[in-house]
Amino acid sequence: MVWNWKGTLATAIIGAAILSVGFAISAITNSTMSNLQTQLQQSGLATAQRDAFQGSLNWWQIEKVDVFDPISEFVTIIGIIIIISSVIYAVLSISGELIDRTKKIKIEDAPGNEQPVAEPPLASQPVAQKTMPVHTTGFPVAAGILTIIAASFAIIIAFLAIAQATIYTNSYYYQQNLTYLVLPLFAGIWNFIAFALGLTAGLFSLKRKRFMMAIVGISLLIVGGFLSVLQTGTLGLGWIIGIPVIILSILSAIFVGISKNEFIG
Repeated sequence: MVWNWKGTLATAIIGAAILSVGFAISAITNSTMSNLQTQLQQSGLATAQRDAFQGSLNWWQIEKVDVFDPISEFVTIIGIIIIISSVIYAVLSISGELIDRTKKIKIEDAPGNEQPVAEPPLASQPVAQKTMPVHTTGFPVAAGILTIIAASFAIIIAFLAIAQATIYTNSYYYQQNLTYLVLPLFAGIWNFIAFALGLTAGLFSLKRKRFMMAIVGISLLIVGGFLSVLQTGTLGLGWIIGIPVIILSILSAIFVGISKNEFIG
């Protein structure tokens, strides 16, 4: 495995920039609200000015909860995922290079490197079959770790979705719009199943076993993430958690696909 350190560094810088944007959104919102509160505390303000400042403060307070905080959290999570992914890729790439070098040195320094002329085997002796060594990389390990993390998020989504369906069961509005009840309930059940199979897929990836089972578990996690985004979830957390599940699962699927030949079964 050849480590493209320039690409890894560029990815980490992009992740840091996205993370900074997330922090900046939160900082600007809090700073603006703090300035409005300071202006409201000034003495000698006219009634019209006080009403204008209070109206602006109320608007910012509402938008902070409904818009700016979710966007800030979403952008921050994306930045963190990109940075973590680049670090994992760098560690695995360096480890792969070290393993390759170690294997090469062992092969070169192995005693009896010369190939003696072998006598033809007798008819009663079985002919030994040559086996080609499988080149191992760190991609299955990375896929397993990312899949287990995604599965951990999926169980959170499942509980949030079930909670949303339970809380609003007796609501008149939701009774008249069954889609808002059925979708969270379906998303919750799906993510419970995705958690179980995704966790299994992560363990299989770590052990480099059962390629198809790993793909199925990861695929269920991807669909569960999209369902979470569609149903938004309790307190608006569904899409904030669903996006990382989608990204982590897609990365896992890519890593598993790249290392397909390393899987047994």
